[in-house]
Amino acid sequence: MPIVGETQFYNIQKRYLFPVVNESWLSMQTAILDGLSTVDRIVMSGDGRCDSPGHCAKYMTYTLMDEEMGYITEFCVLSTADPNVKNSNAMEPMGLRKCVNSLKQFDINIAVLTTDRHVTIRKIMRLEYSTITHQFDVWHLVKSITKRLTAVAKIKGNEPLFDWIQSINNHLWWCAESCNGDAEVLREKWQSVVYHTAGIHSWSDKKHFHTCQHDPLSDEDRKGTSWLRAGSPSHDALQKVIQDKTVLKDLGHVTMFCHTGQLEVYHSLLLKYSPKRQHFSYAGMVCRTQLAAIDHNYHLGRKQATTHSGEKRYNIVYPKTNSHSKNWVAKTIKQRKEYPYRADMMKDVVGMRMLGLKKSSPQLPPVKPNIAPIEKPSTSDVVAKTTLHTRFSCHKQH
Repeated sequence: MPIVGETQFYNIQKRYLFPVVNESWLSMQTAILDGLSTVDRIVMSGDGRCDSPGHCAKYMTYTLMDEEMGYITEFCVLSTADPNVKNSNAMEPMGLRKCVNSLKQFDINIAVLTTDRHVTIRKIMRLEYSTITHQFDVWHLVKSITKRLTAVAKIKGNEPLFDWIQSINNHLWWCAESCNGDAEVLREKWQSVVYHTAGIHSWSDKKHFHTCQHDPLSDEDRKGTSWLRAGSPSHDALQKVIQDKTVLKDLGHVTMFCHTGQLEVYHSLLLKYSPKRQHFSYAGMVCRTQLAAIDHNYHLGRKQATTHSGEKRYNIVYPKTNSHSKNWVAKTIKQRKEYPYRADMMKDVVGMRMLGLKKSSPQLPPVKPNIAPIEKPSTSDVVAKTTLHTRFSCHKQH
């Protein structure tokens, strides 16, 4: 059987597939943004995803998601081969600007934007988008505090802290959810964990929050809990983490209890379309991201799968990231996906080839042919240098 060659495959992909996927995404995006343009107050989540771990990424995809509906509203793919991109660390702030400015052109009123705790993005939001309320993802703050508590608990004498880490995490989630947007109340509730862990459940040195909100503890509960003695090394170490100035300042950015969990789920889906262990061209990365966004937006609102008898289906898993609770959890299994839009795309590809149907390719910035900091020399020069080096090495060995 005749097989399509590599060059022909990529030519077909560039000529037919990329334009079809591009217009399918633009059509979906336009419909979503038309609906959002009538909404007065929109809460968005934003996050960047690099194509490889560490600080050596070639591509970075920044995505904005509508938190209420879960739609991917905008994204941009940046490359370090772009002369306008200084390095991989500069791509996330640049992606944020591009996405927010793009939505402004569609008259999308972003009232709140939730991101991670990236230092540069904080500055950008404060100076360039002061009309947008900037919130931090609660999960990122919890993760940071967990990391600090775990490191402190490993110090000799602070081992009792290990028993409290998961409870302190839960406490921070509860503080952010129940503060009703008041940063001062949030900080007082957060600081109250210093009293609770020492077995003290009422105090008078706070303005808004004076007692624990849990039910009165029985004698059995008190005896069965490993309280931290006030003044002990473990309690003092906990107090330093709780009262840290950076933590207290960042609490002012989680008052609306926003989180980017849905966006993280979308990033997991994006891995199926553009895995990090495989390299793609710039246009290929954009096309694959468009396909992932179409897949995500089309399948929002899927119901939970059921058995033949009508019982809801669950998958029982042991989360590797939840090492402190050591509990199995039940995750819902959703209905199978359907992909009717794929048939429409294939029809458009055939229409372009057989009927001359016109489709527009994505507009990408001009990029360098590679990401090397120096120009590519001729093949003969590289071979000569390599051969000389090899002969010199062999001569030394003899």
